Amino acid sequence: MNKTNLFLIGIGLFIVALVIFFIRGTGGSGETSGNVYVSVTNSQPLQAPIESIDITFDRVELWDEEERGWFEVSEQEQTISMGELAEQNMWHALAIGDIPAHDYDRVRLGIERVTIGTTDGTTTDAFIINTLLSLDGSIRVATDTVTSINLDILTDSSIHETVDNQYAFIPVIKLESRSDANVSKDGDIFAVEGGTVDVNQTYGANANGGMRVNYRLPSNARIEEIGGSLLVTEPQLGRSPLDDPFIENTIEEESEDDTATTTEEAPSIDNSDEDGEIVEPDFEF
Repeated sequence: MNKTNLFLIGIGLFIVALVIFFIRGTGGSGETSGNVYVSVTNSQPLQAPIESIDITFDRVELWDEEERGWFEVSEQEQTISMGELAEQNMWHALAIGDIPAHDYDRVRLGIERVTIGTTDGTTTDAFIINTLLSLDGSIRVATDTVTSINLDILTDSSIHETVDNQYAFIPVIKLESRSDANVSKDGDIFAVEGGTVDVNQTYGANANGGMRVNYRLPSNARIEEIGGSLLVTEPQLGRSPLDDPFIENTIEEESEDDTATTTEEAPSIDNSDEDGEIVEPDFEF
């Protein structure tokens, strides 16, 4: 074998090595990725006697139904003052991640602690109905583009009192997701413009901690703290006031191996007036 052949073989092996390195570096399939910017805000001012609410977040993940798996955006713990966000109307950075370009089916938010300060100078941790909150919705991540996910934690709708006057955090969250968005960052503050709004929906936790679309726990629900956990008893279906409409109940039951979702259809509620016309409930968060 002459030197020319040895040289060509060497070049060929080098090219093969480069191709293998590229494939491994892109997840084994040449998969492309996009940037995801996750922020939190609070559009509801705090109400006396509450003067501060600090929430500690510990993860943000996206669920891919096709791959049957969660993709981590961040597992960095971060404590954010919800009162300051309400006062200054800010979108605070929660996570920035580079993840495979895909259409995701839900976002999962981890909440480790909710600390409430009151006007009498006391500080206490609220009991949390569910520390892992899953919100269904189409989250589109395209190649070499930016997707913005904003989680508006509606604190005034989320904080309740138990029967023994302790605080409970049963969240109501408005989710906005934009694909192909323009995001500018100033320190920990995001500004988002343009893009396509793929999700603009409000979710509320029910008595089991599952998140329902366009739902808020009825104001006359009974909330008890038992051994560090919350026992929530909702009013009998169909007897909730019109400003607390009962919507389809989606409860998630998850394990480390799989995720199962069951849906219970709520009984119909007659909202017609005496002339037979449908009366839409006046429901605002």
